[in-house]
Amino acid sequence: MHTLAMTPLLGNITAWLTPIWLVGTGCLCGLISLAILYGVVRLVAPGAAAVIRSSLREGFMLPVLGLAVGLAAFAVISVLLSVAKVGYLPLDDLFRSLERLPQSDHFETTFDVPALPAGERGIEKQEFALDFRPAEMRSVEIKSDQDLTVQLRDASTYMPGALQLKIDLKPNEPWTWPNEKIKESSNPFMGRRATFYVNNPAETDAKLQVRGVTREEYPQVAVVPEIAVLLFGIVVLYLILQLVLPKVMAIAAATAKEAISQPLYQIVLALGAFALIISVYMPYYTLGEDVKMLKMVALSLITMLGVLMAAWTASVSVSEEIEGRTALTVLSKPLGRIQFLLGKFFGVAQSVSLLYIFLGALFLITVSGKVVYDTRETAMPDAAWTDCFDEMEGIIPGLVLSYLTTIVMTSISVAISTRLSMLPNLIISFSIYALGNLAPMLVQSKVDDPTGIVRFVGHFLATILPVLENFDIQAGVSSNRGVPWSYVGLAVVYCFLYSTVAMLLALALFEDRDLA
Repeated sequence: MHTLAMTPLLGNITAWLTPIWLVGTGCLCGLISLAILYGVVRLVAPGAAAVIRSSLREGFMLPVLGLAVGLAAFAVISVLLSVAKVGYLPLDDLFRSLERLPQSDHFETTFDVPALPAGERGIEKQEFALDFRPAEMRSVEIKSDQDLTVQLRDASTYMPGALQLKIDLKPNEPWTWPNEKIKESSNPFMGRRATFYVNNPAETDAKLQVRGVTREEYPQVAVVPEIAVLLFGIVVLYLILQLVLPKVMAIAAATAKEAISQPLYQIVLALGAFALIISVYMPYYTLGEDVKMLKMVALSLITMLGVLMAAWTASVSVSEEIEGRTALTVLSKPLGRIQFLLGKFFGVAQSVSLLYIFLGALFLITVSGKVVYDTRETAMPDAAWTDCFDEMEGIIPGLVLSYLTTIVMTSISVAISTRLSMLPNLIISFSIYALGNLAPMLVQSKVDDPTGIVRFVGHFLATILPVLENFDIQAGVSSNRGVPWSYVGLAVVYCFLYSTVAMLLALALFEDRDLA
């Protein structure tokens, strides 16, 4: 019995925290993979292992690994509580789905259907069960060598007239699902196991051939290997950059470390976290649409905080170092200006990335909690953990696109900071952010414009400024309609190209800057 499944403050924590447990389990698998990799490197090349240790202790990566360790510890503690019968996890269902995840999804079996005595024919009483739950069935084909009648029903609630599906099989004429009448989303199987109830009206035994495709009962568990691969990839990519660009990454680590240690950064992070937490219990008076409002407000908040920290960190790390002659000291060493600028850009990007990782993780938790809280406040049926997971999964593309917005603004802020101080940088950066969102509206404006000046200004701004509307999909994210990852991929390409152009402009502005 899960004695912690319900709490007065958190509501149904099985629904709330099970998706977080999946994320924590993914972090645990990723950390184990990284530990194995580090062990191999330490055995083969102890010197390289020492470099890895020193690299991971600096700046950006240590807090990221700390967050991953915290989520992994949460996953382990939750399992221990559930094993001790005081937890909340549906462990049997989750582990069953995890076991099926890597397995082949095709099956084929044959049942012998004996002939019944004459007095018992006409009743679908012979029971043949597959080793799968109804939710694990994706498709099925059944075929017999003689006439059979097959029913699909829930044995635990069966009674005359109850919900059931009756199938009349003809010799060697297969019946398949999904079909024109029964779509894949309408699962005909019921009960705890996928079961066929068969009547053999003939005097001879028959064979019932069953084959089909199965899947894990909860496809959401696929997030575990995805998180593990993501964490592993981030750490390995960071180490590769440390190896390939040691001077650039040294400046980036120092810049990120300096930015993270600033009181303003910590205040912004704390305010963002407080706003996200309090948003779970804040009523939006939207008649059951509070989750959508939370998504829109939180995404806007995280984006604004990211842009603010990008512009502020760029000003502090570039313009103030130039004006304070610190940049002259750094460039007196064997270091080029392009390496200096790239290091600053990567350092600002790392500090902003850390902000997004922490606030993004908290955002996922609050969205999951809001789903549970809303069902309790509106007296609706309790939400399942799969509902919370689906809401969480739907905001991931929005977070990625919001992060890409911040990266574009980071490159612009770095370029501006090569010539201007903090206050002009902040003003210009936020002006560009506003115009980048308004330019498409000016281009598409249908107001009376006989001179064409409005459309010309719109086209001009859309040409030289980033079209930030490309990254704004809050309507799709809030309504959980799903954002294709192909669109996110195109946005990544656009972000890379525009950021590259902005950094080339930064180099041109910085190249002839008199640092003395």
